[in-house]
Amino acid sequence: MGFFDRFLKKEIEGSNVIVKEDIDFKNVTLETENIASSIKDVARLQKIDPSLLDFRFLEYKTFYKDESKSSTDWIELNKKDLINLNKEEFFLNPSLILKQIYKIEIYKKEEEYSSFPLKVNISTNKLITKVVVKVEKSEEVHYYSKLEEDFLNEINKKKARVGIMVGLFDESLSREIKKIVYKIKVDKMLKEEHTFVACMAFEPERSVDDRIILHFKNKFKKEDENGKIDHSKKGIILPVEKGEVIIEYIKAKKGKNGRNCRGKFIKVKEPVERYKGFIQVSKNIIVKENEDKILYIANKNGYVNRIKGGVYDIGDEMEVSAVTLKSTGSIEAGVDKDVKIHIKDKSIYNDAVGPGMQIESSQINIQGNVGNGAVLKANDIVIGGQTHQSSKIFTDKAKINVHRGKIEAKEVLINRLEGGYVEADIVKISQAVGGNIKAKKIIIKQLMSNSKLFASRLIEIKELKGSDNKFVIDPTVERDFVKRRDEIKKEIEKIKNSLKILPQKGLQKQALIDKNRDTIESIKKKILEYEALKRKAPASFVDKVEKFEKLKKSYEDIQRQIKENRELLVKKEKELLNLQKLILKARVVVHSPWTDFNEVIFKLITPPKNITYYPDRGEEVKLIYLKQKGENGEDFEIIKRSSI
Repeated sequence: MGFFDRFLKKEIEGSNVIVKEDIDFKNVTLETENIASSIKDVARLQKIDPSLLDFRFLEYKTFYKDESKSSTDWIELNKKDLINLNKEEFFLNPSLILKQIYKIEIYKKEEEYSSFPLKVNISTNKLITKVVVKVEKSEEVHYYSKLEEDFLNEINKKKARVGIMVGLFDESLSREIKKIVYKIKVDKMLKEEHTFVACMAFEPERSVDDRIILHFKNKFKKEDENGKIDHSKKGIILPVEKGEVIIEYIKAKKGKNGRNCRGKFIKVKEPVERYKGFIQVSKNIIVKENEDKILYIANKNGYVNRIKGGVYDIGDEMEVSAVTLKSTGSIEAGVDKDVKIHIKDKSIYNDAVGPGMQIESSQINIQGNVGNGAVLKANDIVIGGQTHQSSKIFTDKAKINVHRGKIEAKEVLINRLEGGYVEADIVKISQAVGGNIKAKKIIIKQLMSNSKLFASRLIEIKELKGSDNKFVIDPTVERDFVKRRDEIKKEIEKIKNSLKILPQKGLQKQALIDKNRDTIESIKKKILEYEALKRKAPASFVDKVEKFEKLKKSYEDIQRQIKENRELLVKKEKELLNLQKLILKARVVVHSPWTDFNEVIFKLITPPKNITYYPDRGEEVKLIYLKQKGENGEDFEIIKRSSI
């Protein structure tokens, strides 16, 4: 038996259901838990489209029962009860069931009752724990005495039609309606759209499953700056700093149940705990725990490593056979992470560091060869084999057996240089067979042929055996020297530009002073006459004299600036010359007799000029340096001595 069949039976039995006679439609008053369903039943019985029907509230009641208790009777929940309730404790009881019964009158829309004058829409979130009302702006709406009541009724109708409870979880609804009604009363219209919350129930909080975050792995990126995968990076070493969070264990946490605006209880699932106690660490990792998570923090610089038993540790040394694309890929441990890498392969036929590989670490110890295109960066590097001519090395300190590539460092010790490039502060080489060296100090035990040596302070050769070598004393090989020289040159250029502009400004002001001097003198006399008569001189007279005095002061300031700039220019030019005089302290020392076709050059910077000496074969000149000559020391000559 359907609801409306029951309704007809009640009518026959004399229930409180009332049917009003109407030619087209009989208005119906009834009690129901499901308004939408009741409207459909009435429409079906009276053979009318349900969309033509509407309803108005006459009354509604809220009931509840607690299934955990022995009595399961429905109890009415009135407004007074709601005020005194601990709402969270009451509504989040999983045994609580809620329902509402509505007494409504169903009518045909265009007949007895007019529609509400504002367009009102409601929407909900996914769990229906929040209902939002949107009221569109209108120039047609006007204030009337029952507007607030009708507004509330319109919203409650829309809520009830879709099963959202009326009068629950809507503490702010009345306040929001009053605000809008007041605006309509003042403005005679609703100027703008309004959106507000009409129901806010209890949003559940999801349970949190436990999980592990490997931060040290997550920061490793195989992509380059263009987003392309770099297949040379395999992440064999994952560097970390002391104090860095390397692993994080998120504890399982039970969520919070909820209840939606339809009164339905929302039960959250239990959390899953799979990884508790999974992480074991060594003494090199600090453990910090709170109620939500456990943090595992590196206690020293190094890289994350799993040792015996799967225990996480911070290592500072790694030993590999070779670094190749197939085995390890490039290694980026970082020069500041205190990681030492030992590469054992010392075969003369294989590369210990393969083609195109990049290694970045605090210390690198390579027993074998470095392949073509390889790049090494470290604080300290030892290479027992040879470097390829296309390899590049960047370090503070290096010791290399045979060097053919490029190296930039502070201090370099090379057993045999074979055409490679070296740039450093101090370079010491046992034997050089060709090559290009730039350094503050270069010391070579045995120099063969075709080498270019550029030094700012010292070139010392124990035994010269070859020819076609260039010995160049050049202060600009020092970066600090170049930086200071360029700074001074910029300052000189700036001063010279000022000395071009300031005199012109001075001449302009001098011309104005000369032009107005007689007039101002005349005005001064008139001012004195006024003062003698104890009368106030015209303000224009005083103003002209003050402006003239300011003009004179401005001219004097320019002259002072010109003088100061000229003095500063002399000082800076002298400073530049003194900077050049550092070349006088530089020395070329050759302990053995000279061979054929060698060349010694001293490079001056102000003005740019080379002073060259070509030693003869067999000449025993052991010490060569530069000396100033002339009355003012503006010229230089090469001094050669047979003893050191």
